[in-house]
Amino acid sequence: MIIFRTISELIYISIDILVEVGINYTTIKQGYSRKASHWQSIKDPSDKRRRLIAFEPMKDKYKQLVIEKYGNPTDWLKGQAIENQFRILEELEEQMGVDGRQYNFFQKYYPKQKAYAYAKVCKWLELVISLKPSMCKEWGFKGKKHFLEQLAAYLKDKNTPISMSSRAIIERTRGKYKKALKESEEAALTSIMDGRLHNQNPRKINEVQLKYLIGLMSRSSKPPITTVKSLYNRKAREMGWKEISERTARNYLLDPNVVSRWYLARNGKKAAYNELEISTLRDKATAPNLLWMMDGTPIDLYYKSRKRKYNDVKQDYEWTETKWNRLNMFAIMDAHSWKIIGYYLSDRENHIAVIEGLRDAVRNTMELPLQIMYDQSSANKYVNSVLKELAKYNTANKAYRARPKTLEALFGHFQQKMLRYNDNWGGQNITAKKLASRVNPQALNKAMKKLPTREELIKKIQLMVATWNELATEKREKPNYLYAAKKSKGQAIDWMTFSNLFFVVTEKPYKYQTHGIEVTINKQKYNFQTYDQHLHLNVLINQKFQVAYDPDTMDYIYLYQNNKPVLDEEGQPLLIPKLERLPQAIGDYKTDSGKQVKEYINAQSEGTQLLEQWADEADAIAAEYEINLTPEFVYKEAYNRAEENVKRQQVMDESCTNDWEEAFNNPYNS
Repeated sequence: MIIFRTISELIYISIDILVEVGINYTTIKQGYSRKASHWQSIKDPSDKRRRLIAFEPMKDKYKQLVIEKYGNPTDWLKGQAIENQFRILEELEEQMGVDGRQYNFFQKYYPKQKAYAYAKVCKWLELVISLKPSMCKEWGFKGKKHFLEQLAAYLKDKNTPISMSSRAIIERTRGKYKKALKESEEAALTSIMDGRLHNQNPRKINEVQLKYLIGLMSRSSKPPITTVKSLYNRKAREMGWKEISERTARNYLLDPNVVSRWYLARNGKKAAYNELEISTLRDKATAPNLLWMMDGTPIDLYYKSRKRKYNDVKQDYEWTETKWNRLNMFAIMDAHSWKIIGYYLSDRENHIAVIEGLRDAVRNTMELPLQIMYDQSSANKYVNSVLKELAKYNTANKAYRARPKTLEALFGHFQQKMLRYNDNWGGQNITAKKLASRVNPQALNKAMKKLPTREELIKKIQLMVATWNELATEKREKPNYLYAAKKSKGQAIDWMTFSNLFFVVTEKPYKYQTHGIEVTINKQKYNFQTYDQHLHLNVLINQKFQVAYDPDTMDYIYLYQNNKPVLDEEGQPLLIPKLERLPQAIGDYKTDSGKQVKEYINAQSEGTQLLEQWADEADAIAAEYEINLTPEFVYKEAYNRAEENVKRQQVMDESCTNDWEEAFNNPYNS
């Protein structure tokens, strides 16, 4: 409630206030109606229906009633003036701010709050140095002297760290600061510090000692500053350096110029890049299917599972139940709407999960995005060929950078808004800083007695994803609405295109053998074989191929070499169907087993005939070219030399001489 009003430098009081302090309303009304000298009045500028009474002309007995209840209006007027002046000084202080370099200097010696206060004092002193009377009058002060008096009162009221309680002290401090400033900025800053502190704590360590301090702080074992100080002082005693306090160690190590020198080595790339590296602000995608983001995250919901395991003691298999099982979700989100448009649940994040998650997203939208953003995990590297088919632009986030990953933010919200309301929720992390992010262990142990099965959990997660897409908040519409509200910028596709998009090409080559080619996908073996004997014998047998497969339907594969498809005689990618295993016992035959066995026998017979036919053709070729692979034919040159040596030895034996030329030329030798 406003008691006093100042209008044209006179103090006025409302009639309601005067009645409240005990003055009769009739007396007041008759007084201002007769225009009595002690009842001077005006209409209220803010409400012409009301009247205000001037305080100063009132009789002393009426003034006393007002003073007893509300105090002396003159004192109030002075207070109002001071309050207005303080408000002006606050605005000046806010405009000046603080100098980061000055703040960093003081932080070496003082806690953050006090260092900040010292930095503000410096800005005031710099203002006082450049102060002119005209500036003071412009701000509403009578002059420079009046400004300094009010500034002293203001700084005293703010508990400034150094004495600035009078105009004289401010002017003396200003002179000292200005003189030191001519030498250097550091000298000026030092001049206003507590002399005892500064004498005790001039730069206690040089660059070599600082390097050693940084070396201790940068270790990945993350020693606390107390330990760093102790280890430094042990080295200081050996080297003859001055020992330092924990506060000094902290001031040096937390100096912004020093933090960046130890932060990455101590905390790792991810922490350093996200805490210290320059970043920017991005506008979200403006339309659906402009950008998809994909990543994997563990689902912190436990389920029970029963498995047959071998018991070495009993030497038999038995059923065992495990409870601490979790699924991994590989999700794809539309960056415009934050809608989860596809996902895949599995035991681990691998290339199968990536393909299945993308397949689900494309199946649900029947559109391809303009761009896909993903991280640089090994799983994503195996599906580059698929990503190139899906989007015009494929962008991988830089390693260890979490900021561009909007999907990680979505996972955090999904965890808090969906997963946490399940009894089998395991909490985000036992080391989570927020208590709300940690699980109640007693409640979780109780929930472990009635865990869902894997199949039941998958159904619950499916419902939670659908709920997320229908969930609006105060800050945004529901994802389903945002996804449908604007025209898509994706590329619509048909089912034929969809079916051909998701073949994965293996990095490892596999050998095609007599029983076909055996491929191991996600720890499961698959066999593929063709009964085309020309293809089997002429192209495939004993050759190595990469395999292109569709994880969703392992009914057939395509063969690749050097990351390029092998083509058949018609120039089409070579397709190899899945091998149909034949029953060993006739009693195990199914409806079509007889037909399959017959096809296999016919194929084998065809292969035998081809081999025999090609053998006959080879014999005919050998006869045509008189190819007879005797030793004389195969080793012709060596055989000729050997034959000559044998004849020579025979001649020498018959002539009884060691000179074979003489024996050979002797006409009497027959």
